[in-house]
Amino acid sequence: MAYLTDLDYFYPYFTVEELINFYQSQFADFDIEKAFNIAAFMKLNKKTKLKYLSKGNRSRAKIMVTLSRNAPYVVVDEPFSGLDPMVRKSIITGIIRFIDLSNQTLIITTHELREVEPILDEVVLLKHGMVIAQKSIDHIRDDYGINVVDWMEKIYNTTGVYA
Repeated sequence: MAYLTDLDYFYPYFTVEELINFYQSQFADFDIEKAFNIAAFMKLNKKTKLKYLSKGNRSRAKIMVTLSRNAPYVVVDEPFSGLDPMVRKSIITGIIRFIDLSNQTLIITTHELREVEPILDEVVLLKHGMVIAQKSIDHIRDDYGINVVDWMEKIYNTTGVYA
């Protein structure tokens, strides 16, 4: 499993290229060519030290090394936290472009549902570690005629979770 945390956990003195090389040394499933392709797509200068990257570019670097792993499961935790809309859009585009959905399952935990709804297949609502609802996006749209956020609000209001 490849996991992207919402925390900054890199060595700040690494350059983007050193980060890529470090990940290659740590993970047998790491694809270095894919990492450099993602770095170019995300407009990350491979010679820049991580400590000098903006928050948006640090997020791009985290996405880059996570998506460069050929793990069967890719879990990204709050990938849009504190980022401006343009950075969010580039991260979503990168996820769509560089994940191999025929061989990988992508799991996104986020509070930014409107940002990711177009790329979702299924939604699972959790409360205190318990599943309170689970539906496919197509089912929500076809059967209820509403978007995911409206469906979530309906579930929360009818279950008393946040009502």
